[in-house]
Amino acid sequence: MDQGRTAIAPPAHRLVLGTLHLALLPPDEGYRLLDAFAEAGGRAVDTAAFYGSGYVESVLGGWLRRTGAGLRITTKIGHFDRPADYRDGRRIERAVAAAADRLGTVPDEVLLHEGDWACWWDGAADPGTVAAPPAGTGLPAWDTLRELAGREGFGTGLSGNHAEVLHAAARRLGADRVLVAKQYDLLWRTAAPLLADPDRSVLLGAPFHQGAVLDLAALAAGARRDGDPGLAAAADEVARLLDRYGLTPLDAAVPFALAERRAAGVCVGLSGVRELADLVRAADRTLPAELLTALRRTGVRRGPRPGPGLRPEYLRPAWDPPSLPASTTPQGIRT
Repeated sequence: MDQGRTAIAPPAHRLVLGTLHLALLPPDEGYRLLDAFAEAGGRAVDTAAFYGSGYVESVLGGWLRRTGAGLRITTKIGHFDRPADYRDGRRIERAVAAAADRLGTVPDEVLLHEGDWACWWDGAADPGTVAAPPAGTGLPAWDTLRELAGREGFGTGLSGNHAEVLHAAARRLGADRVLVAKQYDLLWRTAAPLLADPDRSVLLGAPFHQGAVLDLAALAAGARRDGDPGLAAAADEVARLLDRYGLTPLDAAVPFALAERRAAGVCVGLSGVRELADLVRAADRTLPAELLTALRRTGVRRGPRPGPGLRPEYLRPAWDPPSLPASTTPQGIRT
């Protein structure tokens, strides 16, 4: 990438770097991607304790320590080993403190990872079961997180893949920040009511729907096999519209999401510097007004498609994490 000529500019400055794929990179390669993102004008990074079982936070912390960069850092806690941990305030305190230790700083924002899972509030629910908390239900994890946030000065919110459930949970809990993935893209518009809520700041994740929208013909064929003619027809229509303008889904997915001005930003996961250069070029593209209007009239409201699943190395990276000197460990978060 020619970093001297590739820059993140409005509206592309609203891009947020997703860091899951850093679990597949040795620390030095992760640093190069973060360097390129910062040099291109990137302002915000999304990570999670779950990514590489803490390895990615440690890489990000090592990079922050080396560069002193002032990026906005959002992390997520959850994916615990024991179901009971989701409702244990002390476990939440330890998770936030451990994330801050790995990052070498108190993050700007901490979200409940998979905040649309019922196990955060229902002891009988398994992780992965999706439901919003009913009125009157206590959420010890959320109460603890908000208490910590008030003391340490970081923001809080929810993340997940089911827009309707996240919206209901955010209203129930008073959460003003929501990161929702695979619910607003070239085809899926399930997050539209959430985006229209003036009390929520919404970050849109996974604009390629984990690759599903990149092959619209295959998606349409699969939808027909699955008995979903509405999704199939929408995929065919989006393909027809893009073809008329000489564009591919790869060209259009990110600029379409960035054109949604109600969104606080768009989070895109990258695995290398070359992908960053391609992303910046796509993000700087302005879709023709007629195409944008036609695309907005298309689309469906559905739950997210199942993802491809994480390979074991996403959870057990092959490299040791960078060590963080004790002198730089943040002192504010206490357990």
